[in-house]
Amino acid sequence: MIPLIRPNIPKPGVWAPFLEETYRKGQFTNFGHNYFKCVEDLRRITGRYCVPVTNGTAAITLAVKLLRAKGYDETVYVPDFTHAGSFLGASNAGALSIAIAPVSEKTWTIDRDKIAPLPGSIIIVVSPFGYGVDIPRFERWAEEKEVALVYDFAGGFGIDVKSTKWPVCHSFHSTKNLPIGEGGVVSMKDEFHADLIRRMSNFENDLNRNILSDWGENSKMDEFRCSILRAQLAYGMRNYENRHVKNSMLINLYAKEFNLKHGVLSGSRPSLCVLGHDRLDGRDLEREFMIYDITVKKYYIPLTEMSGLSQYSFGLKSPKLFSNCFAFPTDVSDKELECILETGRKILR
Repeated sequence: MIPLIRPNIPKPGVWAPFLEETYRKGQFTNFGHNYFKCVEDLRRITGRYCVPVTNGTAAITLAVKLLRAKGYDETVYVPDFTHAGSFLGASNAGALSIAIAPVSEKTWTIDRDKIAPLPGSIIIVVSPFGYGVDIPRFERWAEEKEVALVYDFAGGFGIDVKSTKWPVCHSFHSTKNLPIGEGGVVSMKDEFHADLIRRMSNFENDLNRNILSDWGENSKMDEFRCSILRAQLAYGMRNYENRHVKNSMLINLYAKEFNLKHGVLSGSRPSLCVLGHDRLDGRDLEREFMIYDITVKKYYIPLTEMSGLSQYSFGLKSPKLFSNCFAFPTDVSDKELECILETGRKILR
């Protein structure tokens, strides 16, 4: 899979004014002025209690830690086709057992029919590149199996999350829907559990700096990144809906141009258009794009194909499709779009 998305970060002149109160009070971390403003803003948008953190992987770590503390301490199942952060988040949370689970070619997330989790397990449900996930179906399945869920919706900020029980994680990486450079958020529907997560993100201290447990870490978002987040919410997201319209047009254009046999998933506001094709190779695209001075990097492969994770393999691999996927950008200039199409024509000749 090859991401071609360009970062979209506001310039310092846009976000620096949000730091004036921070400088006046002299509190640049440990839940300063902008931190709590971000919490308010994100709550209005999502309808959930949000905990801004340093990155998306930290969000997953805290979500898994919360569920482990609540007694869900069997195996953590991670989908085979996902970013390494999904796996490392579970690993960093001290999961006692991790299993890599196969991914369905129809839904591009964990194939529920091919795993038999024990009660007390945790299932990480990944929204593939920001596409929608059938949340009600996962919730019914989790209740039936007596397992917990962590929704890893890294690139899917803007998805309407109906879950009332389980943590939801988003990434604010510079290529995501709400880009701030690096950052993330983990949210809960209830304030009590969100406050537990917030406390864990600050060493699991109480007001007197007593360590309440050994579950804590230091992963809270600082005032600088909070100011960028507020600037994005205030100024940078005005064209959010327009982007969705443009994304849909580009997806249709790509599918028609390359006559791709694997369509894209339906869902809300995808951050990437992901398509599988057996005649295009990532290395070919990388070489071709060098001509246009556009950086293209080979992205991740299924976890079961990563040598460093072989001891965690569940035994069942995902369909071959996931070993040969690439992605088109959703935010591109006219020049980049023409370069992409011309490159595809050359390779397919």
